[in-house]
Amino acid sequence: MLSFAAREADIIGIAPSMSARSVGTSPPRETVVAAIDRQFRWIKDVAGGRLDRVEINMVASPAIVTGDRETRAAKLASRLGLAPGEVLASPHVWLGSLEQICDALAERRRRWGVSYWTVPATAMEAVAPIIDRLAGT
Repeated sequence: MLSFAAREADIIGIAPSMSARSVGTSPPRETVVAAIDRQFRWIKDVAGGRLDRVEINMVASPAIVTGDRETRAAKLASRLGLAPGEVLASPHVWLGSLEQICDALAERRRRWGVSYWTVPATAMEAVAPIIDRLAGT
């Protein structure tokens, strides 16, 4: 699907990979970041010169502004099928202070070109300050 999107689409969504999650008793086969890198390589290889005209999308889920990232990551880990460190590394998870989340989003834009985010409606009020801070960047 990503190869087709890389050839044809104007917006390509990169979803969390099941290979980076624990499923039942099966451990992850790769890290969250390695899974995103792999998906992005597929897009880059097929899109070629089109890549600079393609918008890369990810879903932010969950999106939580908090002063205690580590505790929240530990609480989210089993629900997401990830180790706490992988929760913190996941580009799909917005977790931390306003500054930490803004820094992480800037890094995701540099690394993968993510410029289009889908945020759960339930998180809109919490992430509004992030949007305000990053508007126009």
